[in-house]
Parts: sequence; structure tokens; C-alpha cells
Amino acid sequence: MEQFFFTNRSIITDNGAEKVDTSHSAGATMNLRFGFLNLETESYRLLPDVAIKNGNYQDVDYLTDKTQGSAAWFHQLYADMLKDDKKNDTLVFIHGFQCGFDCFIQNMQHLQKAYVENDDSNIARIVGFTWPSNNNILQYRADRADARYAGEAFARGWYKLLQFFSQVVGTDKRCGNGIHLLAHSLGGQVFEQMVHSVSKGPYAGIGQVFNEIILAAPDVQHDTFEKGKPLYRINDFCERLHVYTHKSDDALRISKYTKNFESRLGKNGPVSPFNIPNNVHVVDCTKISDQQTGREKLIDHWYYKNSATVIKDIGQVLNGADEDQNPQRTYMANQNKYLLK
Repeated sequence: MEQFFFTNRSIITDNGAEKVDTSHSAGATMNLRFGFLNLETESYRLLPDVAIKNGNYQDVDYLTDKTQGSAAWFHQLYADMLKDDKKNDTLVFIHGFQCGFDCFIQNMQHLQKAYVENDDSNIARIVGFTWPSNNNILQYRADRADARYAGEAFARGWYKLLQFFSQVVGTDKRCGNGIHLLAHSLGGQVFEQMVHSVSKGPYAGIGQVFNEIILAAPDVQHDTFEKGKPLYRINDFCERLHVYTHKSDDALRISKYTKNFESRLGKNGPVSPFNIPNNVHVVDCTKISDQQTGREKLIDHWYYKNSATVIKDIGQVLNGADEDQNPQRTYMANQNKYLLK
């Protein structure tokens, strides 16, 4: 089954054909490219880009152009979401630190199995954003810079989507199905930078495109929801946001004391838990005990895909379940968070 992907990785030419630079030293660009990923064969097909005229990319007319780049991609995505299926939501995914193209494919395969192939899930497709992580634990600072640059590129994708909405969808052709987003680890900084960039532009406060947003083990500052910080007005972008944290997240702990000295949202939650937007909810995963790999049991950073308990909880969130519907959650009133176990 093919899934959707887009990327700001550099594009190379091999025997006359354009290919995504999938190396661990790929460059980052501001020009997004769009394509489809076959998760069975672990291969992809890249859509041709819009033509360049007078040194600049031409503007896309989404109403008439359905053959190239983002136009062909958005039209295919829209056609799929128009289908009258009960299970027809879309999940956008942003991977984290130390995750090259092969890692990205593996994560997409996990999400396919956990949600698309799950009869209890409303997710019908995954849209993955692959940015040029170096896939090297020693390259954290480079990855962090690339993540912020990728966030600016992601913002261009946001503008393209809004342009497509304006030209093609309008107010009377909406499919009625949900668009959600899941960002893991340093992917949280990609999303945070996108929000920061959009919030300064002409489309600030344009509307809640995302229904549910999941920040899993987010490698962002713990004050990101404070006034003046990137996610202070997150309710302009989504109906609801969940932050999944783990106090024993050693990936965030080690990076704090060796590479990035900021306190992380994904380790202890917001700095002011009672001063967060009213659509933000924190889920503490410290008490879970069903991690599936030795690496996860040791580091506690990839629980979003290695714990059946967390996968089920995220699935219920994506299905729109109310906060108190999961019996494995306990609300901790003195800390304004849910304890999952």
C-alpha cells in the first residue's frame, strides 16, 4: 500500500532521473518535494516539480493543475479523503532526532500497522514528512539546526495546503474527515518552528486545520506554552493537543547535560502545568511497563511505538475520545495531568 510523503531533503539526479538524497549527509532545502511511499517494497516515486521560469518557481493554480508537484499530490489526497468511508482520517507524521530515511520508512511501517491496519482506528492513511536528520547520535546540534530549518519548509507546506483549501475545497466541498498530526522527539521542534513561522505571517489564526496533535517525547523547551513562546496560541492550529511525557526519558536527559541544556517538555511536562492552553492535555507515561524492546526499556524515549498501552491511548485520542474515557488513565488534579499505566 502506498502512503504519502513530502520532504525538504535535497534532490539529486541519477542517470537522468530525480531522486531524494537519502544519505545521512543530505542537505536541507526550502523547496518541498512530494511523492508516494510503498511500504511493502520500501520504495518511493517522486512527483515532478513545477517548472522554473525566470529563475523562480511558478505559482501553482490548484484549481486547474492536477499533474505535477504539490497539485497532483493534494488532489490525490483530497480525492481519497472525499470517499464516504467511516474510517477515513489522515495522520501527518514528523520523525525525530537520529532518524535517517530508512528509519523514517520503519516508522511509517509502524504507524501503518498500529493505526491504518487497526480495525478500531479511524486512520486511513499516513502522510510522512522526512527532513534530513543525520542518523548519528553525535550530530545532535546539526540535527537541531536542520529541524528548525525544516520547520520553515513545513510552513511553506502549510501555506500550500491553505491555498489548496481556498482554490479547490472552499466552504462547500469539505470532506468532513479529520487531519491529525504526530511529532516525535526533535520532530516537535520542526512543528514548533512551523507554528512560530506561520504565526508571524499573513495566515496567522487562519483556522484549526488539525483535529488532534500528538507531541510524543517532545524535545522542545518546557515553557513553549507560556506567553510569547511558540505554542502559546496553539488553539489557533488544532482542536486538541496531547503531550506524552516520561520522567525517565534518558534520551532527553542525556542530551540536556551533553548537548542542549534546556529543560524539556517531554521529560517533566510544562513548566507551569496550570497555565497551559485549555485544549492542551498532558499524559505521563512513567508508570507504563509493557515496552517491547530492551532499548526502549532502558531509554524510555520511543514508547509511542513500543508500548501497546501508549499506542492504544494515542489511538483513542485520534478517534476523538474524551479525556476520561480511557480506564488506564488517572487524573492527577494536583499536577493537572493524566497518569497512564
